[in-house]
Amino acid sequence: MKESICFLKDGKCSNCGECCSNLLPLTLQEKQRIIKIIKKRNLKPVCHFKAPLNVNYDMVCPLLGTDKKCLIYKDRPQICKTYSCGKSIKNGGMEYYNTGSAIQAVITNMRTLFER
Repeated sequence: MKESICFLKDGKCSNCGECCSNLLPLTLQEKQRIIKIIKKRNLKPVCHFKAPLNVNYDMVCPLLGTDKKCLIYKDRPQICKTYSCGKSIKNGGMEYYNTGSAIQAVITNMRTLFER
């Protein structure tokens, strides 16, 4: 049996940012909304590697600040609102994550939302 890593602190989110992936399931509406927010706030993607490492290998969400805080927290995608690493570690980390609604979401490379 594989051991799962849990980043919860006393059963609550520890705000470690480990779940903030560059690849997220987004609906078309979420994608369009986030692109508008990026443009309106003139946000730049955060690089989590120090030079000379290539930003193309950065698999952390580009909207996660260096202080581990989401740059669009109040406007974050639904998966970010509903995700809990406490849920994801059940069954050896293989539990299908379901937000409870039948929506069409596509895995999106968050860095592509900054392309103009």
